[in-house]
Amino acid sequence: IETVETNTNPTIIETVETNQEVGDDLDFTVIPKQLDSLFEAHDTGNSIHATILETGGQWTRSRQKNLLSKSVTSTLGAEDRKSEKNMAFDLLDALSRSGTLPVSYGDLHVVVAVSHCFDKDVMNTVIQDNVNPIEKLEETSVLVAATVTGESPQELTVGAHQQYQEQLSGLLGGTGDGVDATTGPAV
Repeated sequence: IETVETNTNPTIIETVETNQEVGDDLDFTVIPKQLDSLFEAHDTGNSIHATILETGGQWTRSRQKNLLSKSVTSTLGAEDRKSEKNMAFDLLDALSRSGTLPVSYGDLHVVVAVSHCFDKDVMNTVIQDNVNPIEKLEETSVLVAATVTGESPQELTVGAHQQYQEQLSGLLGGTGDGVDATTGPAV
């Protein structure tokens, strides 16, 4: 049993857990480009920016040799992290027989970090610009979630969020089709 802690604190993080079946070809490396095109199409104030996550120099690891032994905490430096990563990939390589056996029920956790920057502080954004920053953040969250899940923003805001869905229809075109092929993914 092992846990690893890092020192990161981005503004907004969306985490998606995906179970891939055999034969599904999902390419998560295209998500940043899809998000960029979506933000260009829908962000009129140019306030949404991609965020680069950097981990701290020291990681803390808590490990047990077996279930009955006590947990031992240690600090991992850069060389230790590299060694642990290589051991993890070696184990994955051995379990999948160098990729010939599919990992049918594996979980992939994708972290998408986006920073929402306003020209003024919160009070001046609300009072002088007459903009509710919470609504802008919610719109950004829906755009990110729609891109990652492949659903349309209207489908993500069904039910209890019906009023919010109507507000989003003005931002996102109101057709329910999402973004056309020239500007990005159909979300």
